[in-house]
Amino acid sequence: MDKKTIASFVLFLALGLSVWIINRDKFLAQEISIEQAKSVEFTFEDKSLKFNNGKYEDLANLTTATFFEENGGLQLAEIDEKPGKDAIVVYSVSTGGSGVFIVINVVSLAEDVPKVIAHKLLGDRIIIHNILVENKIISIDATVHGPDDAFCCPTLRKTINLKLENGILY
Repeated sequence: MDKKTIASFVLFLALGLSVWIINRDKFLAQEISIEQAKSVEFTFEDKSLKFNNGKYEDLANLTTATFFEENGGLQLAEIDEKPGKDAIVVYSVSTGGSGVFIVINVVSLAEDVPKVIAHKLLGDRIIIHNILVENKIISIDATVHGPDDAFCCPTLRKTINLKLENGILY
């Protein structure tokens, strides 16, 4: 090879390396799977919830929980600032009373281990119609309690928009 060919080859390698360095986060992005996200230990109040086949039961303490898999309750989406998709995991939990509490979680991989990075109680006995994620904003189409609604019967259709900032869903 002549010097011009070697110089061109070295320039090509240097350019490729610089592109990789600039974009390495994208190349190395870890994406979680729904199955990994479902395997995480979740929390509600002071209770640790480890789901089995989409359900959690602690009958001694009257606590049950179920994944909300319909209408976007389990999905992968870009939520945080790091490259790669995270998981949205919604579950409902009952603690023995009449309430059914709906909780949304963002689950991500941290060094290949799935971990809840944020969660938020959405409400008691609300109805979720759909969950969409666009531009890192989680939009929840839900029926929530209006000012005159009984606890059993929410009637106010509302869009709840959440954004992850510093580990908190706002």
